[in-house]
Amino acid sequence: MLAAYCVVMILPALVLIVAAALAGQRIWPRLERIVPTLEREAKVTLLWIAAIVGVWMAGSGLSAVMN
Repeated sequence: MLAAYCVVMILPALVLIVAAALAGQRIWPRLERIVPTLEREAKVTLLWIAAIVGVWMAGSGLSAVMN
């Protein structure tokens, strides 16, 4: 499951790298336009991951205390 998650998270960057390598200089202006969006989405994704892990840890701790 972790390997699949890593592939899903890395795949968009790999696609952009391959597109940049194949298209050369023609794609750079387009990539530069979407970089701010990608940075913002990466921050949001990181916050979601932190929230999910935090809830999971709190639930695990609570169940350990209850047992």
